[in-house]
Amino acid sequence: MLEYRICESFGTEDNSDKRHSYGIALYIDGVCTRRIDDISLERKDIAELVEVFNEEGLDAVHFDYAVEDFLYLM
Repeated sequence: MLEYRICESFGTEDNSDKRHSYGIALYIDGVCTRRIDDISLERKDIAELVEVFNEEGLDAVHFDYAVEDFLYLM
């Protein structure tokens, strides 16, 4: 079974402010096989994108291109 999930990244900027960003992880049969970090600082945007990917059954082959399209449209 193929499933997309939100993943979180924590880091710091040069000015020592904590940075929280969100990405998407691709799970196949419960195993994370691919992960794209730092897509957006807005959890809501990524949650909506993950929902669409899962509802539409986005094939793993199109994962990178779909994220690229999302970034282009932002």
